Amino acid sequence: MYFVMIEVSIPSMEREVDESGKTKKLFRVEVLFNERKHFVLRRSSEFQALHRKLRKVIQTPDFPSKRNPHLRTKPPEQRRQELEDYVQVTRPGDPQVRRGIHLGLIKSS
Repeated sequence: MYFVMIEVSIPSMEREVDESGKTKKLFRVEVLFNERKHFVLRRSSEFQALHRKLRKVIQTPDFPSKRNPHLRTKPPEQRRQELEDYVQVTRPGDPQVRRGIHLGLIKSS
């Protein structure tokens, strides 16, 4: 049986200004796949969309909230860490997750 090693981390965040002048927070997602490192920048809403798709394939942990009970939003570093923890526990190396990716259930643009 052939086992593909996949490691995923979210080491940092970046800010980007869109065409309307609005600032967006983007998370840098790094993927080590077959000994090659790749990265993409993703918004929080894209993680939520991924979560909805993963729920159809595997049992997932609760998705981390954007809000802190005592603050309007969470500090960016806390949000980054919680998203990274979430990605780690969804087991990207799990055969069902890889099958979902293979079947096109978990697409990224």
